[in-house]
Amino acid sequence: MVHDGTRYAVPGSLTGAQVWLRAARGALAVVADLAALAHRPAHLVGADGLTEVARYRTPSRGASRNGTR
Repeated sequence: MVHDGTRYAVPGSLTGAQVWLRAARGALAVVADLAALAHRPAHLVGADGLTEVARYRTPSRGASRNGTR
C-alpha cells in the first residue's frame, strides 16, 4: 500500500483484502473489515468488524520512515 509517496506493508495474511488507512495520533493505522474476509487469519481470531491490523509512525515532511532524508 502506498500513501503520500511512502510504501507501507500489510500483513501477508491480508493480501488481496480491502484495507483502509486512518490517521491516529501521529501514526497511520491500517484497518481491515474482518467480517468481509472469506478466511480470517489465525492471529485475528476473536476480533470482528473493522479492526486495526498494523500501525506506522507518520514520517515528518522530507524525512523517510527510517529518519534519514
